[in-house]
Amino acid sequence: MMVFTAVQSDHHPDGLELPLKSIGCLVSLVFHLWNTVAYDNTQDPSWLLHFKEIKQMSRNPVITEPPNLPCQVKSHKEKPLEKMKQSLKDKTIVVTGAATGIGLALSRLLVSHGARLIGVGHSIARCEEASRLLLEAADNSRFVILPSELSLMSNVRDLSTKIRQHLNDCGTGKLDALVLNAAAVPFRQIRTIEGMDTQWTVNYLSGFLLSHLLIPELANAGNARLISVSSDSHYNMHMRWQNLQFDGFYHPLLAYKQSKLAQVMFTAEFNRRMKGATGITALVSDPGLVRTDIGFKGNSIWMDIFWKWRSRHGRTTESAAEDILFLLEDNDVLQSGHIYWKYRQPKMPNRIALDENQGRRLRDISTQLAGLAVKDSSL
Repeated sequence: MMVFTAVQSDHHPDGLELPLKSIGCLVSLVFHLWNTVAYDNTQDPSWLLHFKEIKQMSRNPVITEPPNLPCQVKSHKEKPLEKMKQSLKDKTIVVTGAATGIGLALSRLLVSHGARLIGVGHSIARCEEASRLLLEAADNSRFVILPSELSLMSNVRDLSTKIRQHLNDCGTGKLDALVLNAAAVPFRQIRTIEGMDTQWTVNYLSGFLLSHLLIPELANAGNARLISVSSDSHYNMHMRWQNLQFDGFYHPLLAYKQSKLAQVMFTAEFNRRMKGATGITALVSDPGLVRTDIGFKGNSIWMDIFWKWRSRHGRTTESAAEDILFLLEDNDVLQSGHIYWKYRQPKMPNRIALDENQGRRLRDISTQLAGLAVKDSSL
């Protein structure tokens, strides 16, 4: 049962408040109904099969969201601020999606804690604006913001070269952490010039490739961290193996859910294959609902209306960034054995994300899509 509660707003005249609320509730309901469905339509593209699968899934859902797990890791509030700052001092950290939202808030925290930041932004204009804001927290010798359109694998390769060059210019060949925060939710499907779905590449595949290309630098750091910013949207979803990029049937939130599930699967598979050999620990941060502009980056007025209504109930980007900072600075996290974290507490992910066979399958497909030679791929 869904209950909608009227919330007083200062943003709309009284005459528009009720209609906007009604539209918001209606759009939210429609998106909620679609967003709770997990299905694969590859065997029969007919709408009849879709509805049969929806009916079946309502009886046998993929998974319900599990509760938090017991955890002995201390929260930020239990740790001295100066000790936290010292743990990140002079550490080199790459953050994608660093020019806006959670990424910008995290970048501010990192430079204020004495870390060296290599940020990645979507455009030159956004990177310049982010740099201006970061100068309020640190001098420009502590950070650089690199523009890169991560929907293209060729750009991801160029980005890895620039990051490696920057590390060499700083006199270090090590990278202490990589935070994969970039994300997009296009309302309509956008195909890149490389022939792939933009949401799939930005949200998941770019991070897979960048992680692979920077493994030597991460391994050089010893106990490096690879953090993917995912979402509880990955629950109640499975991989559409025969149509991963939604050819012929695109739904923005289902595509988003699948990309977030892929991130968690990648994290689990990375730890199985690479943690012991390289010392790199892969983790997932689930920030919950956050007041960011991700819903305004699409190409639909309806998505804008829906996100404006929904996001005002979210937490701040600063609080979400503090959760990621917690995973970056806390050594107990590395020993906990947990990979999925929400509000600084471990949580069981969708069980599909922990399936070794599906994890290997995703790795093999991703290796091919990212243009990595199988013999050269260590992921």
